[in-house]
Amino acid sequence: MNFKFKAITRECDNNKNYILNQVLFTIPHRLGGCILVCTGCGALHFNEESTKLDRLKEEKDFSMCCQKNQVYLPMMDPDAPEPPDLLLDLFSGSDQRAVNFQSLIRLYNNSLSFTSLGANIDLSVRGQKGIDVFRISGGLSHLVPSVEPLNKNDPGWAQIYVVGNGGEEETRLRITKASGKRDPIGSKFKMREDIVSDLMKLMYKHNPYAQLYKNARATLNDSPSKTLALTTIHKPGADPKRYNLPKPEEVGIVVNGGGAINKARHIQLRRKDGRLEHISDLHSSYFPLRYPIFFPYGSQKWDNVYKCSTSRSTNCAVKSLEWFAFLLFKRKDHLIVWDEIVTIHKDAIEAVDRSLRRCCASDLPFGGKVVIFSGDFRQILPVVKFDEFPPSWEATVKSSPLWKPIRKFKLTQNMRIQLGENGSHKARENAQFASSLLRLGEGLGQQEEFHIVNIPEVNITVAPNEREGNRQLIDFVYGEISSRSYSSIDDNVSYLAERCVLAPLNIDVRKLNEEVATRLKGPFVKATSIDSPDPDGLDSLPEEVLNKISVPNFPEHILNLYKVGMPVLVMRNLDISSGICNGTRLILTRIGTGSIEGILMSGPFKGRKVMLPRIKLHHQGSQKSGLSFFRHQFPVRPAYVMSINKSQGQTLQRVGVMLKNSCFAHGQLYVALSRVTQKENLLVWRFEVLSALRMDYVDPGFRDMNVGENFAWTSGVFH
Repeated sequence: MNFKFKAITRECDNNKNYILNQVLFTIPHRLGGCILVCTGCGALHFNEESTKLDRLKEEKDFSMCCQKNQVYLPMMDPDAPEPPDLLLDLFSGSDQRAVNFQSLIRLYNNSLSFTSLGANIDLSVRGQKGIDVFRISGGLSHLVPSVEPLNKNDPGWAQIYVVGNGGEEETRLRITKASGKRDPIGSKFKMREDIVSDLMKLMYKHNPYAQLYKNARATLNDSPSKTLALTTIHKPGADPKRYNLPKPEEVGIVVNGGGAINKARHIQLRRKDGRLEHISDLHSSYFPLRYPIFFPYGSQKWDNVYKCSTSRSTNCAVKSLEWFAFLLFKRKDHLIVWDEIVTIHKDAIEAVDRSLRRCCASDLPFGGKVVIFSGDFRQILPVVKFDEFPPSWEATVKSSPLWKPIRKFKLTQNMRIQLGENGSHKARENAQFASSLLRLGEGLGQQEEFHIVNIPEVNITVAPNEREGNRQLIDFVYGEISSRSYSSIDDNVSYLAERCVLAPLNIDVRKLNEEVATRLKGPFVKATSIDSPDPDGLDSLPEEVLNKISVPNFPEHILNLYKVGMPVLVMRNLDISSGICNGTRLILTRIGTGSIEGILMSGPFKGRKVMLPRIKLHHQGSQKSGLSFFRHQFPVRPAYVMSINKSQGQTLQRVGVMLKNSCFAHGQLYVALSRVTQKENLLVWRFEVLSALRMDYVDPGFRDMNVGENFAWTSGVFH
């Protein structure tokens, strides 16, 4: 037999790795979806994480998460205390303090840690040219130093709790030790003294180890020993699976003798009552000592008293690596959270209900799954095309049979409006303003007519014409926009993220955005789209006609991107996992012909730099027009001004509301007025009361009524 190419005669040359190595280009490695469920503990895995023998099985047990059903830990302890408010704000917030903390979380943890790095570092390879080398002899460990430092000018991590004064000097010392010799680059990468100071106060208040170190001088004065360390002991009969918080009385000082320790270390602990007990150094207190910001109450975590459930030798303990592996893997949740349920049509909710009942083989609502709906029925309701208010109300989940078994919870405190100091005049004004907003949303503000509401607490200005009204709104919200055009990007993000002008109609939004942009200095970039008709559409129009079409929630044919530092609003879901979704605001940092770059202004990804390309958008014809076409354009528009519907769910510090055209849907006026945090930072502009406008929205019996200065116009408020 004649071979045209070289024959592969060895089995090793026929394997997957050998074949892939012969390919000249790089083949992207894809693991598939993380959707395989471990039958032992329910953890989600990739197929490559299973053994070769299990990969062809439909149901798989994995050894990475639970050692094939040998390890099982309690998922949640109801007795665990809630974390302090300070840590909740820093971990989940999006303000400047929270972003700084999240970016430097390792340094902030090190500044409060009780342990330091323990290793025999080889310094002979340091300081030479080339890449930085970190070489050690032996293993890595963490050291808990003695209570009293040998050099008081250079205390160890835990020793700062003893020698520190709790003031600015201790704060600076912690920052210096955590940051090291290298100075971080950029203002947002530097540790903040106010955050470290607040975390110190939290540790001294809640952490039993910090409290013990603070009171350790009394033990030092009574003890002749020079080497002191810290540990804890279990209560007799304590269950390690329960949330056990140590008390300062149960945390003692360890007295070590002289000389090296060459055997298994069992430490003699002297309690405050004078008794001596022997404990092992493999103790669950290691985690709260090393990671105090994750365990602020000093709670004990992994312990060698956890036992394996099956197939191992009797009394075999769960190892720390197995304990971490079990907790780190993702598992399917048994809870569904559905936000902004008010804007969702009941048909969509009922469709999800039917699907879950069918998948779970259950007649219970949503297949027996726990579903949490969140929303406010004072806000904008689902959109019902070509119809008016009553069908919108009937389209909500309240009109569905699913509403009856739902259990309702209500907030008792306004989470948006900042009341100020108790008893002050400002606090009373804001409280009254919040009460008026609730009355407006519930339809209780119409004293004389369905379409007119009385809001005396709102700052309403009347202008004789549109130009003057727009000028007043822009001066109120963006009065410093011209002088700030050359500010840094970080300053512009903070300034623009907390203010906006709102209008009910898209045409008003477009005009106001153009007027604000004219106040900016410097040239602008004109981005022109490429429009083409849909070959499957009913009508086919020339390109110059398509260029003139302006469609709601669709980018314009010509985008005037004035300069770097301009805010824009994303109009499509491009990368939800990275925070680039419909309604996201970002500040432009670079404008190109095929792409633009910007920095996200709000949300959990605030400060992240992203790139947006031109995309091909498809407008499908409505039932009335039937006109369909494609537009190749950046999916953005200027964001100095937003429509009221787009602003729903946002919290702003300074808001202007343009009511040249009255609100036309339920909840629009309530949404517009409730975006602000304080009454004094809200301004509403409307036309002078003209007879033509009154005839459109006021019944004939009230046409001759003189509407006062404190009346705002609305439409479709539900009684």
